[in-house]
Amino acid sequence: MATSTPAPAESPTSASASPTPGEADVFAAMTAATTAVPGTVVEVGRDREGTTAVWEIGVRNGSSGTEVYVNRATGEVIRQRPLVLSREQRQDAAVTAEQAIRTAQADTPGELMELDLGTERGRLVWEVVVRAGTRSWEFYIDAQDGTILRRQRD
Repeated sequence: MATSTPAPAESPTSASASPTPGEADVFAAMTAATTAVPGTVVEVGRDREGTTAVWEIGVRNGSSGTEVYVNRATGEVIRQRPLVLSREQRQDAAVTAEQAIRTAQADTPGELMELDLGTERGRLVWEVVVRAGTRSWEFYIDAQDGTILRRQRD
């Protein structure tokens, strides 16, 4: 009797965050950063190192922080440097950076521009900026329960 093996479930880091063609997926870049520096992602941004486009990923490990630069074309970690964590970035969020990005992109599909752990009206929030076409949208996502508190054009 033939049996079928179910297809493996998609890994939470295998889905794309709408990368530009030829660009490393932000979730893969976050995984590369936390492999290089074990910890929790507290910020993500786009930057350049000379002529190289990079994901700039802030990782908290205990009370210290490291900025990890990941080549956006190859997904390779190219540099690390100390990061001074903000008060908000030192706090524990129940919602991960990846979950916050996915929440914003489920509401408004588009390309991640930046993410940061901050506060809004005394609440710990993920601030997520997504570019959809020619417009950018800023989301404030509750870092404890994942609800979108506010969405506005950036």
